[in-house]
Amino acid sequence: MKKINWTTVIVIILIISFLIGYGELFAPKAQNNLSALCQGKALQIKDLKEIEPLGAATSTILVEVYSDYQCPACAKYYYESIKPLVQDYVATNKVKLLFHDLAFEGNRSQWAAEGAYCANDQGKFWDYHDALLSLRYETNSTEFYEKANLENLAQSLGLDECEFYFCLESGKYLNLVKNNTEEALKTITGTPATFLNGSLLANEKGENLGAVSYETLKTKIDTLLGSQNNNQ
Repeated sequence: MKKINWTTVIVIILIISFLIGYGELFAPKAQNNLSALCQGKALQIKDLKEIEPLGAATSTILVEVYSDYQCPACAKYYYESIKPLVQDYVATNKVKLLFHDLAFEGNRSQWAAEGAYCANDQGKFWDYHDALLSLRYETNSTEFYEKANLENLAQSLGLDECEFYFCLESGKYLNLVKNNTEEALKTITGTPATFLNGSLLANEKGENLGAVSYETLKTKIDTLLGSQNNNQ
């Protein structure tokens, strides 16, 4: 008699539980239903808004990350290196963090970046950014970067659903994201790419180090902080 492989059974149960938990987010919302919900309303926030750095304006170190939302290495880097950075350095006013679009992996990358800008219109960029990259890391999927699912995610974060819908569907930030990507590709050949006060984290050949470990990132920041303290 063939024995039951309990390890396999447990894994299957965990996968099913996970899919049920995210099922509502993944389920595309019918566009015509959302159109009906927002009928008679219109986009209220007309001006384009740039992403502002996260952290205190007085922080003397600026960490800039260039990333594509579909890039698995970017999600891993964000989850394992940037999130600890935010907790240890941004929250303690030592560092400020800025994200740059490099949406070069197709429509889903473009839509996700536009969605993040639409969330920024409502003061929720970093919440939306965190949700997008955390989902990418945890699920290893980009299915939720379809427009309807991006709109569902906005609703789950408490954003004004119709304002977000009009922003994303109108292509309000389409050209801005495309222009940012084209500009970044002039100097950056891969993602993620990180700059500390304008200097790319690179090897001795000047090549992008990519998704460095948190310990590596921490060491470089501590060295820079030490250098600034010695010069005071």
